Amino acid sequence: MPDGNKYDVPVDLIALHRAEYYAKHDTGKSSGPEFDKAIKQEFDYAMKNADEIMDWAPNNMNWSDVSEHAKKVAKPLSPEDFQEGWLNGDKEII
Repeated sequence: MPDGNKYDVPVDLIALHRAEYYAKHDTGKSSGPEFDKAIKQEFDYAMKNADEIMDWAPNNMNWSDVSEHAKKVAKPLSPEDFQEGWLNGDKEII
């Protein structure tokens, strides 16, 4: 993220979002056995294809679609990280 934080977003959330879109598009329905079958096929396909997930999320979803499920990743910082930040980090006088 712009502030340097990283977040884990469940892949199945993205795969389901994609599967619902394609299932509706392919079947013209939003429920029923044909729709459910299409959801499963699309979900399974996305879960096996990282490129699909990496493409779908930023191009078809908003932060608001994932924010409730996103978990901030705490990365322990080392003295080297602080040195790098001190040397090359953004600075301003306030």
